[in-house]
Amino acid sequence: MKTTSKHLARSLFCVCLLFAAPRAWALTSGDYSYTVASGAVTLTGYTGAGGALTLPSTIDGNPVTSIGTNAFRSCNGLTSVTIPSSVTSIGANAFSYCSSLTSVTIPSSVTSLGNYMFSYCTALSSVSVDGANANYSSVSGVLFNKAQTVLLHYPSGKIETSYEIPSGVTSIGASAFLNCSSLTSVTIPNGVTSIGDSAFNNCTGLTSATIPSGVTSIGNYAFQSCSSLTSATLPNSLTGIIGIYTFADCPLLTSVTIPSGVTSIAGSAFQNCSGLTSVTFTAPSSVTSILDSAFQNCSDLTSVTIPSSVTTLGHYVFSNCTSLTSVTIPSSVTTLQPLGFQGCTGLTSLTVDAANANYSSMDGVVFDNTQTTLVLFFPSSTAASYTIP
Repeated sequence: MKTTSKHLARSLFCVCLLFAAPRAWALTSGDYSYTVASGAVTLTGYTGAGGALTLPSTIDGNPVTSIGTNAFRSCNGLTSVTIPSSVTSIGANAFSYCSSLTSVTIPSSVTSLGNYMFSYCTALSSVSVDGANANYSSVSGVLFNKAQTVLLHYPSGKIETSYEIPSGVTSIGASAFLNCSSLTSVTIPNGVTSIGDSAFNNCTGLTSATIPSGVTSIGNYAFQSCSSLTSATLPNSLTGIIGIYTFADCPLLTSVTIPSGVTSIAGSAFQNCSGLTSVTFTAPSSVTSILDSAFQNCSDLTSVTIPSSVTTLGHYVFSNCTSLTSVTIPSSVTTLQPLGFQGCTGLTSLTVDAANANYSSMDGVVFDNTQTTLVLFFPSSTAASYTIP
């Protein structure tokens, strides 16, 4: 009987929690799908024809307070949108891939903007902000925070070929210049300390990137697919990791100098940089790992000096570097991942520093330190036969 009473009490407690907790119900009204929680509406989708759209301020008597993540994504017929003053937040990717959208005005009520909300809006030439907004502002159609210390979004539909970031800016936000193909040059002021993820991704017209002293971090994918980029200057102030795909798919990038504060080169950081001919490390004692695919498909890379601080070389780290002829693995390396030099058809020799306690080399072939396990055999060997010791 006591057990039954306990089960009943638990069931009643769960039922009370169920009814006490605010619920978000999925509903539709005309062309809109939405949810309601605690009497507030979040728009979650749109199926209408687009055009010049004025969003509702209320639905079924409830205020529209949020535009949800992906709510209007890929609404290609949408040309302009008027956001009501009831809205306080706009979610990530809310209007991304709206290829016909030309202008947006953010009302004074908005306090939160998600990342990538206007990404790939290729016709968008201006983002305006109501002057009474306490959190955001705009200058010449470019979106900033209110203090104008963070550049949040430069519309990819602007036709200017150059842009000078205002001197008060200290941070370039995630996807700030994403897909701005018209820009050939961007001047970054000395006060900037961080460049966010995908900040200049797919800026196909950008020819050079001079990153000023003071920048300490550059996000993942920051300059990926900048197909016209021929040079990139990384400042000595840069610390930590060069992120994944940071300069990947930049086929005209010819050289790069890794600053002294960098400790790791992340996976695919320079992948498919087919024009890269040299990599220089300014401080051999700083970098400790070069991770998976970091320099994969850098087909013009002829030589690389691996710093004596590196302990790990990742999978495919130099794979398909077809112009690479010789590599010396320093004494510090403790981990060689498989396929690190796969497809290096010009590689004729792999040498291991004699002081390395984990690996050794014989006639250009790498073994473990006891020479009982063959670890790497250079792929372009012209020898007709090879006898494993």
